[in-house]
Amino acid sequence: MDASGKEWKSEGLDASVPANNDPANFAPQGVRLPRTAGKDATAAGWICSTWARPTVLVGNYLSSSSHEICSGSFLYHYTRGQFLSSSWSGPRAYTGWGKSNFVYSPNEVNDTIWTIGCPGGGTYNYDLQVQTHLVDTRGDHGGPYEVGAIVRAACGT
Repeated sequence: MDASGKEWKSEGLDASVPANNDPANFAPQGVRLPRTAGKDATAAGWICSTWARPTVLVGNYLSSSSHEICSGSFLYHYTRGQFLSSSWSGPRAYTGWGKSNFVYSPNEVNDTIWTIGCPGGGTYNYDLQVQTHLVDTRGDHGGPYEVGAIVRAACGT
């Protein structure tokens, strides 16, 4: 679903078709484009795309969601996510890394909602950082990091 609430669906993608490896060809207009796992993934016969939605403050909680889809030949994939907070020295981890459910079917979407308490305190910028992980017979392959849009909130350090 995009920011206006309009629902959209992506078709299953064949990683052997070069155009399918360019997110600009299938991401909804106006949505922050996902990142792909890169040339090594394409050569291995699979590709993943993932992105993080904007972080929002809902009552006493920070919340965001991630969207991930992989196609090709693999055992399973999952998303790692953590919330970041701003600091004078740059973004830093506000939470530890969490994991989504494992997805075993190619072209099956992995949408995950990430939530953490906001107990009050100092005001900082917060956002969700996610990373796709795909597991095949050669091991666990982590993709690039993607960071969603920030929210400014008084959740403490």
